[in-house]
Amino acid sequence: MNRPSLSILLLLPSIFCISGRVEPARLARHSRAQAYIESSCTKTLYPSLCIQYLSVFANSTIETPQQLAQAALSVSLYRALQTRTFVLKVAKELKAMKSKDYQAVKDCLDQIGDSVDRLSQSVRELYRLGTSRCCGRGWRLLAHKQCRDLGKLRHD
Repeated sequence: MNRPSLSILLLLPSIFCISGRVEPARLARHSRAQAYIESSCTKTLYPSLCIQYLSVFANSTIETPQQLAQAALSVSLYRALQTRTFVLKVAKELKAMKSKDYQAVKDCLDQIGDSVDRLSQSVRELYRLGTSRCCGRGWRLLAHKQCRDLGKLRHD
C-alpha cells in the first residue's frame, strides 16, 4: 500500500519538472516571434496597427521576412474580404431603396473586389515561392497555422 503512494510521490515532481520545461520553451518561442513582429512593425507607416494585427501570429513560427509578409498578406486579405462583405450588404440595401448613392457604392465594391483578387494572387504567389525554395511541408504547415490564427481576428 505504501509503495504506490511512494511511487506517486516520486512521479509528481518529475511531471511538474517536465511541464515546467515545456511552458518556458513555448513562451520563449512566442517572445521571439512577438519581438520579431514588433521590431519589423516599427519600420511601417502604421506600427501600432501592424503590431495589433500581426501579434495574432506570435504563436506561429514567424522568423523570416517572407513568413512575416505571408502573415501580413493573409491579414490584409481577411480584412478586405470582411470589407467586401459589408459593402456588398450596403450596396444591396441602397439598390433596394433605389438610392442615387448606389452607383458610387457599386464602384467602391468593384474596387474592393479588385483588391481582394490582387491580394489573393499575392498570397498564392508568395506561398508558391516559399514552397519552391523550402520544403513544401513547412510552408503548408505555416499557412495552416496562419489560417487558424486568422480565425482569432474575427473577435476584433
